[in-house]
Amino acid sequence: MNRRQLAKWERLVESMRVERDRRRELALAEAAEWKRPESLSTPRREYTFTDEQFRIALASLEKHGE
Repeated sequence: MNRRQLAKWERLVESMRVERDRRRELALAEAAEWKRPESLSTPRREYTFTDEQFRIALASLEKHGE
């Protein structure tokens, strides 16, 4: 490998480093601006079922063979 080729590869490696650093900075900036979606920040609803509703659900599952 001659000096010209070596210089060319060094420039290429340096440009790749610069691009990697630029992408890292963009990713960090986006992460800093990210806000939790409302659907993830609200607690899940809990449901209560009566015994009769459970019986109906079980009967339906048994009917369909599950």
